[in-house]
Amino acid sequence: MNSIRGSRATPGGIHRCNALSVDGAPIGFRDLQRRCDDMSSSVLSTRLTELREAGIAASTSTAAQPAWHLTALGDDLVTAMGPLLDWSRAWA
Repeated sequence: MNSIRGSRATPGGIHRCNALSVDGAPIGFRDLQRRCDDMSSSVLSTRLTELREAGIAASTSTAAQPAWHLTALGDDLVTAMGPLLDWSRAWA
């Protein structure tokens, strides 16, 4: 969790969590990449690994590709940080 709490814990990082929680359904890597402004696949892969290791996101494997979703902890994080994200957008 230290890597998430460190310099990477920005409103943009919370936005990435929001990209996972738009409708609550699991989302594939490419669709998630599009929701994250076409972030490079290597950076997105690193971020997803960090979120998984912190217990914020999880993946489910399918025959085609893994699908990502927020865990209960991730849902709680998005709910708790939502007002901060709204504030950062208003003052950006």
